[in-house]
Amino acid sequence: MKPWEINPNNFATVSSNMKTLRKTLVFSLVVSMTSVALDTPTNDLYDEKTEFIIVADPEGRPGNIEELQKQKIIDFKDGKISPRANQVIKGLGDFVDRGASSLWLQEIMEEAMRSGRSGNSYVWGNRDLNKLLLLRDLYSLRRMEIPGYVEYLKKKAQDAGVVLPKSGTPSLKEYTLKKISEFNTEANQLDWWMNWAGSRQAIENHRIELEKHKTELEAKSGKTFTKDEAAADYLRRVHPGGEFYEFLRKGNFLDRFGSNRQFISSHAGISEYNFGQIPGEYTQISNYDEWIEKLNKWAHSELDKIATQVKKGEKPKSYLFDVADAIWDPTISTAMAFDYSLTYGVRYRDGKDNLFAPHLHVSAAMAKQGIKMQIEGHTPVGNIPLFLQSSDKTFVLMADTSAPTAKFGDKSTVRIIGSRVLVTGYIDDGTPVKFTVNLKQPGISGMKTMDGLTVVKLLHPRKGKEYLVYGYNPNGKKNGYEIFEQLVSKDYIENLRANGLLQYSESPKDRMAYATDILEKAIPVLEKKKIKVLSPDELSEHQYMKGRFPIGIFGSSKFLPDEAVENGQRIEASLKALLERGAHQNAYLTSGGNDPAVGDGQVKPPETMAHELAKANGMYRHGFPASIASPQEINLVHSVTYSGVGWNDPVTPHLEHIKKNNGIAIFISGGGVIDKAIKEAIRLQVPFLLMDKVGGNSTKWATEFKSKGMMDVVFHGSEEILEKARKLVPHIFTESTNVRVIGKGSRKMEKNQPAQQKVNNCLMFYKIGA
Repeated sequence: MKPWEINPNNFATVSSNMKTLRKTLVFSLVVSMTSVALDTPTNDLYDEKTEFIIVADPEGRPGNIEELQKQKIIDFKDGKISPRANQVIKGLGDFVDRGASSLWLQEIMEEAMRSGRSGNSYVWGNRDLNKLLLLRDLYSLRRMEIPGYVEYLKKKAQDAGVVLPKSGTPSLKEYTLKKISEFNTEANQLDWWMNWAGSRQAIENHRIELEKHKTELEAKSGKTFTKDEAAADYLRRVHPGGEFYEFLRKGNFLDRFGSNRQFISSHAGISEYNFGQIPGEYTQISNYDEWIEKLNKWAHSELDKIATQVKKGEKPKSYLFDVADAIWDPTISTAMAFDYSLTYGVRYRDGKDNLFAPHLHVSAAMAKQGIKMQIEGHTPVGNIPLFLQSSDKTFVLMADTSAPTAKFGDKSTVRIIGSRVLVTGYIDDGTPVKFTVNLKQPGISGMKTMDGLTVVKLLHPRKGKEYLVYGYNPNGKKNGYEIFEQLVSKDYIENLRANGLLQYSESPKDRMAYATDILEKAIPVLEKKKIKVLSPDELSEHQYMKGRFPIGIFGSSKFLPDEAVENGQRIEASLKALLERGAHQNAYLTSGGNDPAVGDGQVKPPETMAHELAKANGMYRHGFPASIASPQEINLVHSVTYSGVGWNDPVTPHLEHIKKNNGIAIFISGGGVIDKAIKEAIRLQVPFLLMDKVGGNSTKWATEFKSKGMMDVVFHGSEEILEKARKLVPHIFTESTNVRVIGKGSRKMEKNQPAQQKVNNCLMFYKIGA
């Protein structure tokens, strides 16, 4: 059977031992959806006058711009882009890095914005913003404070014939640092950093491009650019005041446009994880216009702050660093992105890596506020842009065709005229294709087969073959963004529709199919490890947990700041004290699983630390992993309960279990998952310990709470739970500790305490080392 052929057996009911688990999973997915009543607009959203030209992820390569010129869609004058009176250029970011046309592309975009025509703009990509990390890391590179860079310099010295001692006394180590410091040049700093950042050819590409842009005087003198000169020029441009930094100032995170502002663009797309979020703040903004204005204003203020810090010679600090790029995790060979990032965000995929539209509450909010389509790059989709359709009649256009596996990706074009999205490109065998999606009457374009393949209606690429079914990784191969394309007939597609084998490209069904597929594969692996898979009902009645209370651990070390090792030691010491007491208080440990989110590899994740310490103390250990957690990496628990697909899906059922069994949650460092967990704990009235001084969102929330007048401990819950907490963590309930009890049935405030404030949270604020 060919991979595009529909096999109804792929979606048969799972075996009986999965039924309870499936019900649990369905429930956890359904209750998380937000139902929004949709109003059908009575006015026409579209005008036919303006032509929006989408430029997505060129990554330093000229192909897409040249194709627009070749098709006479855009004009050039004196080598510079010259948009026509009715044209607006919209860039989706990632202008730089992989090719030797980065400067040219920046100039084209800036020239378009200088042309005097309103609307020409671009949003930041991760490859654009991650150059800010270079400004941060240069501070440490110059001081040779990064272990990986020190090893790199040692090799450079040895390759140059310098003999270095293998080990020895502090004086020998000092001698080694002195010798390798001779190789600590800007070129080597940049070379190491670019390799670390996955942009290995960026400096050589920059050198080649500088050669192209030589002045007449330089050309006559036979001037050539060395690697060191290219590195110095690159750094100059990236620094505040340089051409690239000023180019960044002209971009934004989000852009809403169209005659009725019916389109919205970002680089990595809007998801339930980043919708309405401002990094460092703890509220969600539900109105798109308010969110766009506030987020973009915040980002530009951060650019100003970074510039000031760099000019002062300080190591810059900003939340922009968090969202600029992902952290490479070598233990699982995966880029661990901040889930609230709009430049390196969550990719929605099913069990075969095929893409689908975001959560319903995201698109429902779009529909209610008059947004018809979100346009994004970042995720490569093969040779031609991908169009996805949701049941609420909103759409996603995924326009990044930059994957190395795409033969003709740099030949695609995207335009929007009125309600029509016009796409040109080539499929993998070289056949030129065109298709138009009318947003008023999209038909089945952007819908998916039950096997997860996306349907595209084409402009008669071959006789009798009008449609393309399109997806990733044929026959289960896992080779980057390898695509599968198959031309099929109209009769074939109509047969799928007639038999109910087409669906909208939204998350509930796709997520359910993905989760079911993962669970069916995970259970045998876990059973072989003697790790039980329990439903919530089975969990509450489990012999090792009944009558005991859970200590829940939430956190991830990938969000620890620069002082990762020191913070890791603080976390481990605090957890050790906590769990040694917990072992004697009839407690058991629960966590989000045992996922190796290691970050820089220098410290263990808090969950792993907690499980190892609990194991040493003889405690029962249970995990709440998402179905995307690999069963091969779940080792330190006795049992698990799968709840949902995404990283933060298990948060609510985990906290509900803690509340039901009178437990306590502990929040350590972390990013978006911690953000959601704290909000959920407040909503569910679950008592929790909040660790500060360890970076991440637990520290951010602690800072927020302290700024609102909270002292050492604020507790919302019953006296019974408070007394249990006093016994569990006596070292935070000392005579000098201020305790304020807020909530129903709480005792009166002590006379020496300030007037009771209206605080809607249930917080126990734990100071490490207190």
